[in-house]
Amino acid sequence: MPLFGGLAGDDMKFEDTFAFDGSRVISNGVLALIFDSNVIGLQGVAFSGWKGIGTSKTVTKAQGNILYEMDGEPALDIYTKYLDCGVDPVVAAGLAVEYPLFLNRDDGSAVLRAVMHVNEDKSIVYAGSVPEGAKVRFGMASGTEVIDRAIEQISEFKRQAPRSEAMVLFSCAARHLAFGPMVEDEISAVRKLWDVPLVGFFTSGEIGPLLQGRCDFHNHTLVPVLIYQK
Repeated sequence: MPLFGGLAGDDMKFEDTFAFDGSRVISNGVLALIFDSNVIGLQGVAFSGWKGIGTSKTVTKAQGNILYEMDGEPALDIYTKYLDCGVDPVVAAGLAVEYPLFLNRDDGSAVLRAVMHVNEDKSIVYAGSVPEGAKVRFGMASGTEVIDRAIEQISEFKRQAPRSEAMVLFSCAARHLAFGPMVEDEISAVRKLWDVPLVGFFTSGEIGPLLQGRCDFHNHTLVPVLIYQK
């Protein structure tokens, strides 16, 4: 069945998050809203707008969401070598915004991974898992290019799914960091495509299907969800 969502955030402090319903607030939980598909229709797709650059590299050493080596070299050295972004671990914030990692799946799809932290041993902590053996590429584009490409992709999706009576928008908090005030232009452009009531929030990770149909966990991504009565 269709699945959409986002991880709770704390204004990029990465200290504590909360989820709540009508009766309680919890710091370690999941909230689910379930629709009867006989009555309510849901459609949505995950878009990023980022573009992969350079040749593919192989993850040769990783554990969970920590990437140690690509092509047998320390992860940070690869960033320094190909992107000329310096070796100071403080560069992590810049890497997260400017150079997300494209992670290729076995079925040909790809998801983005955002840098969270650079360790002293030159390993890099991402906001999602990076399995050993995976093929990866760097992503890079200016804020304007990313927004334009994302809106172009969403406009194509609208031609396939023109019907909606309300929308929920899950947008990565890193998009807010990357685009600054322009993030309002992106949200406004999405709303105008369907011209229906819109709610949403900036997330610390997004859940939604790709155009190929696979539901996945994303970073740096925008997930518009259409809701309509059947």
